[in-house]
Amino acid sequence: MMRIEKEKKFKNEYIPVVIGGIILVLFIILLILAFSYEPKKEEINPNDKTVLNEDLALEKNDSKCATKELNELLESAGNIAGNYTSQTKKMPIDDSGMTPEQKETYLLDYPDGTYNHAYLELQISGLTSDVYLQITNSFNDDVVTINATDADESGIYKYEAPTMDERVRYTINVYANKYECKGEIIRKIAFDTKVFNIYSNMLACLKYPKYDNCATFLTTPITYNEFYKGYENYRKTHPEAEYEAEANLINAFNPDKKMTADKVKKDANKDVSVFIKIGDKFKANKDLILISLTIIGIGVLVVVLLMFIRRHRV
Repeated sequence: MMRIEKEKKFKNEYIPVVIGGIILVLFIILLILAFSYEPKKEEINPNDKTVLNEDLALEKNDSKCATKELNELLESAGNIAGNYTSQTKKMPIDDSGMTPEQKETYLLDYPDGTYNHAYLELQISGLTSDVYLQITNSFNDDVVTINATDADESGIYKYEAPTMDERVRYTINVYANKYECKGEIIRKIAFDTKVFNIYSNMLACLKYPKYDNCATFLTTPITYNEFYKGYENYRKTHPEAEYEAEANLINAFNPDKKMTADKVKKDANKDVSVFIKIGDKFKANKDLILISLTIIGIGVLVVVLLMFIRRHRV
């Protein structure tokens, strides 16, 4: 007589155990992700200075040039653009009116009788003999006339801005320089210069160059209190930048070391105990860990409720 084995059915009592096991696995996965998670570092270059050259509308007048000639001139005028950068140059110290004692003091600090003068250098590019320019600004009444012969070998004309302490708008009128329409304005463009940041060369900016107020140029001037308050807030909200700041400081005074943030971090963590490292990980990823604990808590509650319901059905 053959023995028939009955098919073993999955017992309903195992359901809570299976659910609990799945939740436990998910919890472990979330913990692994939390400890391996590294926040993406946002790469910001605060010294990025893209200058917008804005075309301004012209009054429509009939040109004396033929269409072909005018198009040729407009093509040349289309290459004109304005830009700017910060520069320094040696300037002699004006010692007129100084007492002999004052002159002696200055010579101790400036033995060659000169000092480094910081200024804003305006750069006008795209110059050709087809056109000439007249530049005005919103700071004073200066009018600068520029011809192609005034430019350097690369076709760029450079000159010192009247100020670097406030935002200034420069307007460039481009005139035809040949054909029957010579002297006619064929293009008008404008660009703005930002304010030179006097705090950009401070030690704080050497350490934290990505701090917004460490940019070489700012839209509006700031006070030292504004700079320092923002600096302290940046340090608190960007703890991951601490090692990079230390590396920047070391490299500034010892460039041969070629220190990186990873090297500084590795050296700093040599003598740190495992428990402290785990604690730091918990602090850095507390949001993910709280989510994980919430999920496991809900899971445990579901399992307990299922077990409670099944026991009272029997």
